[in-house]
Amino acid sequence: MNKLILICLLLCCILFSSVYAQDSAGEFSIEVTGFGLQSEIFRNVRNVNTDFTKNFSSMSGYNLTPGDVFSLTVTTGVRSDGSVSNAQEYVIQLQKDFTMNVPFIGVLDVTGKSLPELKTLIDRRIRNIVPAQYINFVLSSPAQFNVFIYGGVNLPGYIVANPLLTVIDAIGIAQGFKPSGSYRKVQLIRTEQDGTETVTELDVSRFYRDADFNSKPSLHPEDRIYIPAADIVAVISGKIGFPGAYELINGESLKDLIQLSGGSFPEALTCILFPTIYFNFK
Repeated sequence: MNKLILICLLLCCILFSSVYAQDSAGEFSIEVTGFGLQSEIFRNVRNVNTDFTKNFSSMSGYNLTPGDVFSLTVTTGVRSDGSVSNAQEYVIQLQKDFTMNVPFIGVLDVTGKSLPELKTLIDRRIRNIVPAQYINFVLSSPAQFNVFIYGGVNLPGYIVANPLLTVIDAIGIAQGFKPSGSYRKVQLIRTEQDGTETVTELDVSRFYRDADFNSKPSLHPEDRIYIPAADIVAVISGKIGFPGAYELINGESLKDLIQLSGGSFPEALTCILFPTIYFNFK
C-alpha cells in the first residue's frame, strides 16, 4: 500500500510540475525566494577567505609553481654559548623550466617534486658539500599569476591568483555566481606543461555536500574558468529537509531532486510535493 501511495505521489509531482524558460538576459523569469542548498553554496562561495597567512613550509600538498620565492639559511658555526654564527641567507626563485640556482649546489631541476621532497633534497646535498650546523629552506612567497574567469559570474575577467587559491576561491573573488550560473558544471580549462589543453567539469556542490576536495582543485598559471548557464533548475517545496531551488544535471530525476533537498519526511507520503522546473533553452 505504501508503494502505491509513493507511486501516486511521484505521478502527481510530475503532473503538477510547471515549466518556464529563461528570458533573453539569461535570468530566470520567475523570481525564486528560497534557494535551499543553492543559497548556501552561493553565500559560502561569495564569502571565501583568500587572506592566506599560513606557514608555507608545512604545506605538504603545495604545488611548486614557477615564480615561487624561497628563503635558504645556512649556518656553518656555533658559538660557545650555543648561538649560531656565520649564518648566510639566500633568496631563490623557481624558474619557468622548473629549475632553481641553489647556493653550494648549482642549478637544480625540481620537476615533479613536492615541497617536503625539495627541502629534504637541498638539505642533504648541501650537507654533503659544507659542514653546515643548521639549514633552513622555506617557501617565503608563493608565485602570482593571472587566471581568467568568465560566464555566469558577477565580475568576470582576470584575477590575480596563486597556487594556494582554488577554483571556489576564484569564483568568490569574481563576486560569486549569477542566479542563472551553473555550480554543478563549472569548467576548468588548463594548459598542461606539454602545451595540451584539458577541460575538467567540476560540481562544486560536492565540496559543501560531501567534503569532496577534488571538486575544488588549486589554481595553475594560465587557467581559465568558465561558468555555463544552468540547464535545469528545480524549485521543490513540501515535507522535505531543505525546500528551495536546486540545479539538476542531465540524467537526474525527481528522486535525485528529493535527495539533493535533504530527503523527504515520513509524513511526506501523505502530502504532494509541487516542484517548479526551469529549463534553459539553448
